[in-house]
Amino acid sequence: MFIVICGVSGVGKSTLIRNLNSRIFTLPRSVTTRLARSSDPKSEYVFVNHFEFDRLKAQNQLLIHQYFHQDQYGILKNDYDQIMADRKIAIKDIGYEGILQLKAKLDEVPCIYIDCSLGLLEERLRKRGDSYAQIRERFSKIKQELEEFRSVANYEIKNNSSIEEYQKQFQKVLNHIMGGKKE
Repeated sequence: MFIVICGVSGVGKSTLIRNLNSRIFTLPRSVTTRLARSSDPKSEYVFVNHFEFDRLKAQNQLLIHQYFHQDQYGILKNDYDQIMADRKIAIKDIGYEGILQLKAKLDEVPCIYIDCSLGLLEERLRKRGDSYAQIRERFSKIKQELEEFRSVANYEIKNNSSIEEYQKQFQKVLNHIMGGKKE
């Protein structure tokens, strides 16, 4: 199974994923051409240039790949294969094009859409260190992104409350996906 967390940048997808039980869930690494942020966990990303990314695509080493805000993102097939061999559940925040690719390739791809108010979203992006220009660019595309994510989501969670309440909502959805099993 590959559980997808989706939503616009800054809604809190990474916060949910980082607090999961690692005996059950595993985060496949992202291969990306974007610049590393100081907050990026090194175990979650492989940073490459565009030439190297194109080589990985040409050699069919990526499970999915997509452009997002002028950068390329993908998931290594080997990472996903190892997660399945270890009998764990892959979980990752993925953009719309990547979700469509995953749903076309895999049988079980439940998708959880995370939403929050635009004011709170802007505040989070500023705290994360995004520039005014980056935030303005993200907000110019937000309506389309929201519609796309809602169109592929099986579940929706609002992240306008405390982190504890947010995590409870997330756990409830995970329990439903896993047939009532406790994480």
